Parts: sequence; structure tokens; C-alpha cells
Amino acid sequence: MATAPILDILVLALVLSGAPAPMACEVQRDSTIRCSNGTTATWDSRTNLISINSIPVTRKADGHFIFGNGISSARNSFGWTRFTNGVMIRRDYLGGHPDAYLVNPALLCQEVTPSKAECRPR
Repeated sequence: MATAPILDILVLALVLSGAPAPMACEVQRDSTIRCSNGTTATWDSRTNLISINSIPVTRKADGHFIFGNGISSARNSFGWTRFTNGVMIRRDYLGGHPDAYLVNPALLCQEVTPSKAECRPR
């Protein structure tokens, strides 16, 4: 079985919340993902479909995200992906953490282990 993309799921859970705050997400024994803000997510390794609080999230071929509740994204010229609910994310290439995300830009989100990721103030 493939490993869930825990960092991506954490960041998408933050986007869905609409109000990014420090939190963590971890894969459980039953393969669901539970986050410290009460969010529950699932990931289907065969279809690569993520569902967060029963809302499907699809990544289009061009990299844009579409949430089942209508939230979508667009990329700006500064490398930020801006979601229609105001949340912004980007990889932290300039800050020296290319495998991490900056969120709105006060949070740094990183994978802690293959089954756990967290966002904390930077």
C-alpha cells in the first residue's frame, strides 16, 4: 500500500478550514487521517482522490485544485497558489525548505514522519 500524501492533505485541510492555524495531521491505523483541528480525511491510493470532511478534492492536470464545495485555486506571478476562500500556499524554496509549504505566509508546514505532518508559526 502506498503512503498517503500527508503533507498535501494537511495543507488542503488548512485551505478547507478557511482560517489557517497551527495544527497536525496523522495517518491512523485504519488508514484515515485525523487532524488536530477535528478534520478527518481519506485518500484512495488507486484513484489519488482525497476527501476532507467528506468533501472531495481534485487536482487538475495543470496543478489547480477543485474542492467539492466550490473552492478552487489559481496561481499568481509570485508563486503563491491562492484559493477562492483567501488562503494562500506556496513551496518554501526561498526559505530553505523546498519540501515544505508556507501558508498565508505565517505558517510553515512540514512532514514530520511519513505518516505525520504539522504546521507551526515560522
